[in-house]
Amino acid sequence: MGWGGWMPAAPGSVLAGLRVLVLNDCGISWEQVLRVAPQLPSLEELHLCGNAIPRLTPPPTAAAEAPAGAGAGAGAEAASQPEVGGEAEGPQEVPSTSGRDGGDDDDDEAGAHRLAALFPNLQVLTLEEVGLTGWTSLALLRRLPALARLHLGGNTGITHVAYPDPDPGPAPAAAPPPSDGAAGAAAESAPAAAGAAAAAAAGSGASFPRLSSLYLGGCGVADWRSVDQLDRFPALAEVRLTGNPVLAQSRTGGRFEVIGRVARLAGLNGAEVRPRERRDSELRYLQHIAAEMEAAGADEAARAAVRAAHPRLRELMAAHGSVLATAARGGPGGSSLAASTVELKLTCVAAAAHAKMGTQVKKLPRSTTVAALRMLCEKLFKVPSARMSLFLRAPGEPLPEDIGGGDCEDRGLGFFGVQDGYEVLIDEVDPEAAEAAGRAAAERAAAQHEARLGEQLRAAERLQASPAARSPGGTVPKPSYLPLLSPHPQTHG
Repeated sequence: MGWGGWMPAAPGSVLAGLRVLVLNDCGISWEQVLRVAPQLPSLEELHLCGNAIPRLTPPPTAAAEAPAGAGAGAGAEAASQPEVGGEAEGPQEVPSTSGRDGGDDDDDEAGAHRLAALFPNLQVLTLEEVGLTGWTSLALLRRLPALARLHLGGNTGITHVAYPDPDPGPAPAAAPPPSDGAAGAAAESAPAAAGAAAAAAAGSGASFPRLSSLYLGGCGVADWRSVDQLDRFPALAEVRLTGNPVLAQSRTGGRFEVIGRVARLAGLNGAEVRPRERRDSELRYLQHIAAEMEAAGADEAARAAVRAAHPRLRELMAAHGSVLATAARGGPGGSSLAASTVELKLTCVAAAAHAKMGTQVKKLPRSTTVAALRMLCEKLFKVPSARMSLFLRAPGEPLPEDIGGGDCEDRGLGFFGVQDGYEVLIDEVDPEAAEAAGRAAAERAAAQHEARLGEQLRAAERLQASPAARSPGGTVPKPSYLPLLSPHPQTHG
């Protein structure tokens, strides 16, 4: 019997002990997942990568109210209980600027609660490369009480992210700026603060109350407003945004901006966000905002637009405003040479024969522009400025940041938040070779993608060609996934 017509015949078919279910690349649909959900009351991980799931739909009322059977485990009771607004049918999805599924708010909320009743213990959901057409229908997941990790990589149709709840209103008045020690202690306690926030959010009815990790690598997120929305998720501590246009468009990679915009991040793109990096990133982000304000001049409308584009501005000014003011004055006394200069390590890693590899320590004014630094490095290390790449690395950080080219050339070192002990790496790059390498990498990625698609098509053809897969009438029935959910699954070599 195909999956489309299968439903458990008796309460004994409930798999009370099943906690992890992997259905990657098997052609299952979201509707079929909803159909079997009442029989999996203890499910904690659900992996659906590679299936065609363009959007999520709410379960019908009957699915959420179907009894899971007595003695089915801790989650069975929760799965069978009626939910708020459960009598409403699942709405059709209509795009909404609020990030919700659309339609009547009561029906929308009822659908989210019905899904939460089906998956009361689900902690991990993977929907990578399933062809999601956008973020909108993902708001349906907002009431899952245990959801902690959501994998959405490879869905290029996700071009924005929106937190489902309406804005809570104006931010409270800024608190007095903390001392450097207090700021450092707050950064070190970020993971614990995220956990406390999750517990508080779970009790307050907030959306995605326990979502701590959101993986969006290789999606189509293209605007910083979506990154600002990530700061509204109450427990979010880890994010992956590699391969999204919003970072690809940034010459510096965008890491400091993401950290500056999302307060509780403890991990970004697979790398830990340490307290020192958070402080430096937030300072640099503030300097970036200050440069935008300066460009806006006396135009109040333009200045208001800058403030609206950076929701954390008031919070960051409360934390670091005194540091920026001191740096702008050149120190407490207004003319301190120690406060207006910075000691940097300049390290040449160019492999060309004419380059002088090695490290030199220089004390430079914070106002030194990247263009002036480039000329200095050309004299010191004999690397032509036209072929020179400059990278800035903070102490203890594994990945340096590109600070050369474009608008960065006229920026002073202070703009990048440099402190004593930072290192500037000098390399020589052939622009034509770099462009050719980029094209080759893109071609390899496209070839690998085509190979994966071809293998999937060949697997489907083999299934259709198999005599065992054909019905007596010569037609190929829908594949049955019942063995995957059998209490005694077959073992394959």
